[in-house]
Amino acid sequence: MIPENIFWAALARSSTIHDLRSYDHGPGHWQRVAQNGIELANYTEGADVEVVTFFALFHDTMRQNEWSDPEHGKRGFELAQTLGVEALLTPAQRHKFGLAVVRHDFGEVESDPTIGCCWDADRLDLPRVGIVPDERLMSTEAGKSAARRLERELLGERR
Repeated sequence: MIPENIFWAALARSSTIHDLRSYDHGPGHWQRVAQNGIELANYTEGADVEVVTFFALFHDTMRQNEWSDPEHGKRGFELAQTLGVEALLTPAQRHKFGLAVVRHDFGEVESDPTIGCCWDADRLDLPRVGIVPDERLMSTEAGKSAARRLERELLGERR
């Protein structure tokens, strides 16, 4: 669970909310990523729900534009550090959280179940911008299954 003071501080300092005023990458997206991530973690052995939840809040908090912003994950991680998130995590959790946030939009897959759940949770919300999630870019079996289900649902609607 994210402490209330950190949650509100992240919202108050988010460039995605205040400067960009983003719908695609703002709080609604963060909430869906958290829901997706918790669900995936429930089906993925070894996944850490606490890291997944922090990832959901911080991965897109510091975007400066909607499309090309390769440093936004790094800025989101730096915001989390400024707000003291690292003090709430073990060294292993800190490592996974940092890697997940900084590299989440690099198009990679990851064998670590926690990082994989983070990235899959974000990718499963791609339909909000008209993109069908690609099963080949999912890291976890639960993510692959969810992507197949979404593809059937979305492409079935277009036929």
